[in-house]
Amino acid sequence: MPHLSALAPSHLVARLRRSLGDERGDGPASAAVIAPMVLLLTFVIIQAGLYGHARAVASGAAQVGVEAARTMDSDGGAGQAAALSNIEQVAPGLLRGLSVSVSRGDLVTARVTADAPSLVPGFPMPRIDVVAAGPAERITQP
Repeated sequence: MPHLSALAPSHLVARLRRSLGDERGDGPASAAVIAPMVLLLTFVIIQAGLYGHARAVASGAAQVGVEAARTMDSDGGAGQAAALSNIEQVAPGLLRGLSVSVSRGDLVTARVTADAPSLVPGFPMPRIDVVAAGPAERITQP
């Protein structure tokens, strides 16, 4: 028997096929199994990105609401209006079931809650609930 390195590459391939068996026609079966998994993974990645984006929009709006309501001559209504306006400018129609509340005392707190968008019907995403806070502006004596 000749040494393996002395065989031509085509002979090596033919010998491997004989020893492993014929697997021609295996491609469509493999594709039928792999394609749904790749599609599902793609949807999961896109859904995770969409959820992260929606959460970032809500977080930014809460921060804008705090900044608007913390000035000395402002109130919670101004913060709520600023947060809603920010959401409408940044991502109109992204957040469903939107609720924005801003309270003002020594500490200004803004809470934005909304339903996260879902690509797959019947597969609900966790509800977004974001809180931002900051001190209210006030005059102090030296």
